[in-house]
Amino acid sequence: MSDLLSALQVGKRALLAQQFGMHVTGDNIANANTPGFSRRRLNLESINLRKFPYGTIGIGVNVESVQRLRERSYDTQIWLENSGLGRWQAEEKYLQQIETVFNDLNGSGLSDSFNEFWNAWLELSNHPQDMGVRSSLVEKTKILTSRFHLIDKQLTDFSTSIGDDIEKKVQQLNDYLEQIAAINRQLCSSQFDQTSHGLKDNRDKLIDEISKLIDVSIVENEDGTVDLYNNSLLLVSGQNAVTINVTEESSGGALVTKLQFSSGSSLDVQNGELLGLLNLRNTLIPAYKSKLNQLAANLVKEVNNLHQSFYALDGSTDNPFFTSDNVLASNIQIDASIEADLSKIAISSDGNPGNNEGALALNGLKEKKLLANNTQTIQEFYSELISDIGTQSWKVTYERENAETLVQSLENQRQSIMGVSLDEEMVNMIKYQNAFVAATRLIGTIDEMMKTVLQMI
Repeated sequence: MSDLLSALQVGKRALLAQQFGMHVTGDNIANANTPGFSRRRLNLESINLRKFPYGTIGIGVNVESVQRLRERSYDTQIWLENSGLGRWQAEEKYLQQIETVFNDLNGSGLSDSFNEFWNAWLELSNHPQDMGVRSSLVEKTKILTSRFHLIDKQLTDFSTSIGDDIEKKVQQLNDYLEQIAAINRQLCSSQFDQTSHGLKDNRDKLIDEISKLIDVSIVENEDGTVDLYNNSLLLVSGQNAVTINVTEESSGGALVTKLQFSSGSSLDVQNGELLGLLNLRNTLIPAYKSKLNQLAANLVKEVNNLHQSFYALDGSTDNPFFTSDNVLASNIQIDASIEADLSKIAISSDGNPGNNEGALALNGLKEKKLLANNTQTIQEFYSELISDIGTQSWKVTYERENAETLVQSLENQRQSIMGVSLDEEMVNMIKYQNAFVAATRLIGTIDEMMKTVLQMI
């Protein structure tokens, strides 16, 4: 009778194990499309306890564990490559917009405005005393200066927008860090334990998101918590998270955006969306504005130097064509005296109203090497600026495409381990179902045998 009772316990354990296996399979199927979900696997072990003269006989099955299938090496690689992808995506977004600002293909760019400006001087050389031609020169000059103003404003607007993006991304980062610390606290609490796979899935998903923003690495602790690092700096230490702030500091007369911990030490990100945005705001856009300002300053200087050496229609000389103090792309403008009195435009070399040497000389500035240590004309300098922006944009797009391909390849490999295969789960479901049915038949058979023994007694 005791052997039958023992066999009944075998059947009971079999029922419970297959029922639990069906639950694990159902959980996998239910979360087949849940982002960040790691499939579970039921690990069973045989119980060998009863010894007989002829050997040890098992007394059933035991649920050893529910394993979360995750390959940490793939996570580490994806977090590394994710940071690169985040950086290139952030830079690509704005560089493509900056390209359109300098785009001269539609005939409204700075290059076309320069051509109209030079041609206006050439036209004036043909009609030195024609007020209509002089008026046209003033209008073409105002279009040129307006184009400078517009490009500078658009670059400033981009910088402001990037600053807003940095604030939002840092706010997201702080939120993610606090959520990871909260999960660590839950894993240490009595309500949960370190086998709480759902919490760990959520935490790994948060680290996925953080890796797009900055470069990160983790150290897993024995209590199930993780420490999160940016290079050697702790972002999350067990149950506590740091707070990151956005600050601006003056460097070389310019404001530089930086990331700092609440303690005041700097966060030196080396990859991720935040690096891309900081690079745009602190390096690329200031460089483009600097070159634009060089262009404006040299134009004002060279045109004024020539213009002031010639005579106007009223016989006056030393008249600036551009406002001398306004030498930035944001404020370059034609001198108010020229706009108010067209006769102040000075192109005569001897005071004769019909002399056109000044107009020819000013038109000739387009061929003069004035920039880059007198190695480039204004057009060549501006063309190089456009080329630099285009090259940078192409490079960033190329890097983004490569990073995207690599991350997708790694994600496919990761999903081959952690992802749910519905075909495999259907096979498991049938397997557990058949085992469950067989266990019920075993219990039924033992029940009949016990009835027979009881009747004999």
